[in-house]
Amino acid sequence: MHEQLQQLEKKFRSALENIDTQENLKELENEYLGKKGKLKAILAGVKDLSIEEKKTVGVAANQMKDEFISALETKALELENAYFENLEEQESVDVTLGYPSKNI
Repeated sequence: MHEQLQQLEKKFRSALENIDTQENLKELENEYLGKKGKLKAILAGVKDLSIEEKKTVGVAANQMKDEFISALETKALELENAYFENLEEQESVDVTLGYPSKNI
């Protein structure tokens, strides 16, 4: 089960690096943390483990869930900042140009 968690984390991190839109980020969140998500499936399997394994795997899976949430929030902020930087560049106005003068 620990190997499954490690592979899941690698796949998540790799997929997260390639995300470039908020929509794709939401899809990734659902894929891993949604009701039928990959991490939820692993957590559901914890009940079949021995007591010792439950303690270690359960804790590791919950920590991973917290890390995924944190990574998704960080990526969301990065995407938002990139969007506004791009928007700022596209809509910049040079105020030093001034307005055309009117002859009064």
